Amino acid sequence: MARMLEERQSRLKLGPGRRNGYRPQIPHPRVAAAGDRRFDTRLSGRLLGAAALLAFVACSATQTRPGPNAHLLAGVPFFSQSARQCGPAALAALVSFLGPPTSPDQIAAEIYQPDSGGTSSVAMLAYGARHQLPLQVIRGQLDDVYAEIDGGRPLIVLHRAGFPFRDYHYVVVTGYDPAAGRLYGYSGRDAQASWTEADFSRRWARADHWTLTWSGRSQITRGAPDHRTSEQDQANPRKGE
Repeated sequence: MARMLEERQSRLKLGPGRRNGYRPQIPHPRVAAAGDRRFDTRLSGRLLGAAALLAFVACSATQTRPGPNAHLLAGVPFFSQSARQCGPAALAALVSFLGPPTSPDQIAAEIYQPDSGGTSSVAMLAYGARHQLPLQVIRGQLDDVYAEIDGGRPLIVLHRAGFPFRDYHYVVVTGYDPAAGRLYGYSGRDAQASWTEADFSRRWARADHWTLTWSGRSQITRGAPDHRTSEQDQANPRKGE
């Protein structure tokens, strides 16, 4: 009996890592990662920060000063766009330069579609028809852009960002530099936007080269489907932000 009591007392002695009979439980690494709120918060913060940076990069055009050989149109009015209203801002710049003065607010009152958060390309073209303006939609190429600029006419081009954002966005092209291989214009709130030919063409190709011109140079008849750009791109594809 005495020996049994000694063995029981020996088993009850506190060993390393034990205090007052309590041994801390160390969860499996997978359980800790999934259940640790601090881990989740830190990771979420990093992911959000990375997403914000990517969004800035995806939506921003580079600012580069044109060289001495650049072909630039002087006097094209710039209108800083309101949220999701790149279409009215771009159209106001084109129309005010080549036709009667107008403003993004006046145009938005007619063509902006708040329910879908954007302006369809059909609405952009319909605005021209309603106001008897010679607007024309083409599937453009870089040579078309250069010819329009050389003819003294800015033009509107539809861009689409790459993965993961994929938003459509109207930009105004006001010049190009053949030596530098760059194009210049207005994008959203940026009055000094520029793109390399490769980047411009890549974004343009994602939107099927949709282009809105002031049809004074030639009547180009190339198929141009309706494009819409919006934050609801998946549910309402191809509407301008």
